[in-house]
Amino acid sequence: MFSAASTSRFILIFLASRGAPHVEIWSQTDWAFWIPNVAPAISTVLMVCGYTDPDLTATGQESTPRDDSQPKHGIISHPALWAIGLWALAQPVVNIEATGILLFGGLAFLRFGGMSATHAKERTEIGAR
Repeated sequence: MFSAASTSRFILIFLASRGAPHVEIWSQTDWAFWIPNVAPAISTVLMVCGYTDPDLTATGQESTPRDDSQPKHGIISHPALWAIGLWALAQPVVNIEATGILLFGGLAFLRFGGMSATHAKERTEIGAR
């Protein structure tokens, strides 16, 4: 239910942004066009890493042995969220209008803000034990 509501809200925001007036924030440069071409490749690797690693909090993973001695994802925690956030940060570089910056900047803020909130919650729960 939550996924359906989130998806429908994202579609509504996207459709509303298409009808917004064009307000250019900065001018385009030639070097900036490479950033959205490179970022998806990195995001794809992160996304694959995020979805192929077993998630102990997912449904059906209760019987999976838990090993807290090793970091779950190595260097980056939540690689799928990093992938989406990186992709979202790369878009406003070439989408120089205000609606693109608000749309993709908001998406990046949700991804990185969600990770920060999750880490704060984990620190609180660990400190309470």
